[in-house]
Amino acid sequence: MKTDRNLPDGWEWKQLDEVCEIRKGSSITKKKIGEGDIPVVAGGKEPAYFHDKSNRNGETITVSASGAYAGYVNYFIQPIFASDCSTIKPINCGDLLPSFVYKMLKSRQNEIYNLQKGGGQPHVYPKDLKGFKIPVPPVDTQRKIIDILDSMEELQHLRKETLGISDQLIQSVFLEMFGDPKKNPKGWVTILLKECIENVRYGTSSPPTFSESGIPFIRATNIKKGRILEKNMKYIPESESHKIEKCKLDQNDILIVRSGVNTGDCALVGEKYSSAYAGYDLILNPNSNKLNEFYLVQLLYSQYYQKILLMLSRRAGQPHINSKQVKELQIPLPPVHLQQQFADFVQSVEDMKSSQLKSAETMDEMFNSFLDKAFRGELVC
Repeated sequence: MKTDRNLPDGWEWKQLDEVCEIRKGSSITKKKIGEGDIPVVAGGKEPAYFHDKSNRNGETITVSASGAYAGYVNYFIQPIFASDCSTIKPINCGDLLPSFVYKMLKSRQNEIYNLQKGGGQPHVYPKDLKGFKIPVPPVDTQRKIIDILDSMEELQHLRKETLGISDQLIQSVFLEMFGDPKKNPKGWVTILLKECIENVRYGTSSPPTFSESGIPFIRATNIKKGRILEKNMKYIPESESHKIEKCKLDQNDILIVRSGVNTGDCALVGEKYSSAYAGYDLILNPNSNKLNEFYLVQLLYSQYYQKILLMLSRRAGQPHINSKQVKELQIPLPPVHLQQQFADFVQSVEDMKSSQLKSAETMDEMFNSFLDKAFRGELVC
């Protein structure tokens, strides 16, 4: 944010230490922690632990002091014990509202991260925050800005809840149609997975040369809860693709994470990632005459099969899941027409979610625009 631009009448630029008390936290060791429910705020994003004593009253802004998240801004309504953090509180809460200061600083989170100093252990201390300039409007304007931003945040929260409900709905319909896979209450015939898939193959164990753009290269970190995530996606140039041709994906393939913290997680390859390439994971190709890909993904993602896959990966001398183990999985096999009915339902929910995600992206853009305008004095008078 430019701090040399003109502000509306009644607004002023102020250094943070002119209008707020900035204090360093007090060190405390885990041995000295008493049993209680008061958050101990240290260098991370979440409380380090809980204590029976506080050293700050409520409505306190915190800025993590050291570590990977040095500079992280947070806000606590309740009393806290400030440890490896700085605390910020308006000197006169009648003229400057704590929640306004928090929202202002949070909107400039990246600027505060940029205050980090130090190499192996970055830090942001009170002296680094003192000269930070903020625009201060009249208190009535602060209240109006807080009300508008609170309403926007509530809408964002409701959007996220709705997306979560969609996933729960898919799981509920699966259980209603097919029953718990562990108990198989509907008495479906059980069959070895290898009898209803075309093949299982491995992704590459030798990652190719990456590029800024090109063909998506899907790794375990991109596979989560039945879906492929675009975040942190790697790409390979066309010239590299021939070296790993066997790892090329087709639409309706299923990816299963072979090792690491996400072992057993799976994802369905949709049209978007057809012709992408797979990293160090398993690639299943279901036989569509016997097994629907949407049904299989939800089955593998069920709590029962997630436990089985995790256990297989932990067997002595077996650091990951292999294709033989997956082929030998015993699965319930309902009639194909029922599997297709479930697939149709999932696709309708996914279409709805896609629309919601686009709406959520628009809302995020709108919220960021509102933040910018609010703290420039262009949103309310």
